[in-house]
Amino acid sequence: IELTTLDELILKYGLPQYCKIDIEGFELKALKGLNHAIPMVSFEFTQPFKAEAIRCIERLILLGNYSFNYYSYEKLRFENKNWMNKKEMINTLKNMDDIDQYFDFQNVYGEFLEYLKVENDSIKKFNKFPIKPTIIIRE
Repeated sequence: IELTTLDELILKYGLPQYCKIDIEGFELKALKGLNHAIPMVSFEFTQPFKAEAIRCIERLILLGNYSFNYYSYEKLRFENKNWMNKKEMINTLKNMDDIDQYFDFQNVYGEFLEYLKVENDSIKKFNKFPIKPTIIIRE
């Protein structure tokens, strides 16, 4: 199996508008290969990987000013009406009931706030890469 990093994929294909990372507990390793903020990133986690999800949030914050939300596969809708900052999202994860029936699979979404402020879908002021189609990384 050939491995690559998100940075290498961005250099080859351009910056995606959205990147979904679903690689069964290796999401943080994938994010460590990313050094550019992506407008929207999501990653999956389950109860055994809650601490890893928190580390993924911390990694995204190193790349830029992200806000966060999450949803459960059981409900298929965002759990919070408003997007949360890093501290609020981490506290939400820490306070989730370990036996919550909706906690089987969760997806955390990170939205790069600076991207939302730029007009005409251009991110030239803070990234040299043109926006390209979505990257989806799956196991």
